[in-house]
Amino acid sequence: MKRKKTFKDFLYENNDVILAVAILVVTGLIVVWRLGVIMHYPETIDINSSTQTEQQK
Repeated sequence: MKRKKTFKDFLYENNDVILAVAILVVTGLIVVWRLGVIMHYPETIDINSSTQTEQQK
């Protein structure tokens, strides 16, 4: 006798895929949300390094 698949069975069989997709979605949302800060980061490093160089003189 074949047993009818339930949502619980689907979730049990595919939980690793669902978790991986959820992690990718959350990571993508964080990157998109912080994209401006990420793109301006090299300028921050440049400003900090020039400030440290001036202080050492």
